[in-house]
Amino acid sequence: VFPVPSDYCITVDNNADYQVFKYHKYQFLSDTTWLEFIIYAGRHPSPVYKEYKKEKSAATLEKGTFLKKEIEWMVFDLKGQIIDKEQIFPAENISKDLSIHVVMLSNTKEYIDELTAIAEKFSLAE
Repeated sequence: VFPVPSDYCITVDNNADYQVFKYHKYQFLSDTTWLEFIIYAGRHPSPVYKEYKKEKSAATLEKGTFLKKEIEWMVFDLKGQIIDKEQIFPAENISKDLSIHVVMLSNTKEYIDELTAIAEKFSLAE
């Protein structure tokens, strides 16, 4: 279950072996802040930090909650221009070999915190 705040919408990309959910925040065209919030559900996740030529060992680990479990987010501050907060979670309880990859990107810590608060409300339908 994905909570959707009133100032967001979600788009879904369905493919044969994966789904991508993207949160979009309603903003003014003149706004200089931006964010990307992507949830990938599939069997071949691709860490975003690799696109920035970063290694997993360069991450700062931040404690959090996802699907009501204690986890550690990987956080990469890319030269003060982009903050990448992500983690790949095994989801064998949903489907064999399935992974959920949550990616939060922004140019402000405030948006990363806002996206984290949304992600921490995710739950599995019962």
